[in-house]
Amino acid sequence: MRALLLNLFLVSILSAITACTDAPETKKSTTNVNELVAKGEQIFNKKHLGKDKVIGCVLCHSTEQGRVVIGPSLTGLSIRAPHLVEGMNAKQYIRESITNPDGYIAEGFTPAVMLANFEAALSKEELDALVAYLMTL
Repeated sequence: MRALLLNLFLVSILSAITACTDAPETKKSTTNVNELVAKGEQIFNKKHLGKDKVIGCVLCHSTEQGRVVIGPSLTGLSIRAPHLVEGMNAKQYIRESITNPDGYIAEGFTPAVMLANFEAALSKEELDALVAYLMTL
């Protein structure tokens, strides 16, 4: 009986410790992701990016299903992307499409339309935020 009580006590202590240590990390992680996505949305919606004021995403891409501005609508991109280039997941495809826009051309669109200088115009953190936002569409 004494051993059973001791085991229950230890399990209770371990559960309490786990709950205390896991909860803040989960909340912190969710907050960081939400902040990253919000920053990415701000970047997407800017009309000009970087010190060279290159044309921003929103001037050529829509986030509405089926609405084409100049480039394709980006709605559902994270769902379509893993099926577009073999061996490439959605995040990789999106990042590559931003930094090397002529690497993969969406069906029905023309190469050499999207500017190829976004990697220079955006910091690594801005690019990460933009990819995180586009993954949510």
